[in-house]
Amino acid sequence: MIKKIVSFLIGVVLTVFLCFTFFKSPFKDNLNISIVETFLESEVYVISAEYPQFNLVDDNFNKEIEKCVLERIDSFKENATSNWSARGEAYPAPLYFEAVWEPVQINKDYISFVINVYSFEGGAHGNTEVYTFNYDIGKQERIDFKSFINNSDEILNKVSEIAILEIEERVLENDDEFFRSVIAEGAGPELKNYKNFTFTKNKLIIYFDKYQVAPGVFGIIKTEIYFDQIGVDKK
Repeated sequence: MIKKIVSFLIGVVLTVFLCFTFFKSPFKDNLNISIVETFLESEVYVISAEYPQFNLVDDNFNKEIEKCVLERIDSFKENATSNWSARGEAYPAPLYFEAVWEPVQINKDYISFVINVYSFEGGAHGNTEVYTFNYDIGKQERIDFKSFINNSDEILNKVSEIAILEIEERVLENDDEFFRSVIAEGAGPELKNYKNFTFTKNKLIIYFDKYQVAPGVFGIIKTEIYFDQIGVDKK
């Protein structure tokens, strides 16, 4: 059996397409974005991924974006191959991985976007993940949540309060104390709870990981908060 599996894996044919598509941003004449697309296909899995690269940023920012996607692909390939080798025909179709980027704000001042990852490595359910990236072009530095709120405990508390109330309205049923405690912990006023965020000219968008504030059936939970609610100015 092991020899059969090894022979199968050695015989897998992978087709890789790396496509760099350059286009002018509608927001800024000299801001160029290149989209890197990767496609891998075998009897074991199908992988489709895309991520952006920018010309007006520090090289480290582009490398962080690239590393995020490539590490997820490598992890998926390892898990998918291992699971397929162990159970093989128990899975009705090739396992799959998809990473898609979504711009939220791209202009002369800021870059803010999200990468959504969908994957099925075997098992009962697939998985969803979210990764966000924010960058200040003028300062040439990445924006984390601490710097976004100017390291203000007051703003962090306001964000947490609004987020908790909104999530409770959406997912809480019958005033369940257990789920209320899960929401309070996952959206409490701690920086680690707000690592995934993007922003527009007038609002903050927060992405809570699957299981962070609600049962997995809810997937990624997104909350939007307007700047005037929390005293932030990013115009």
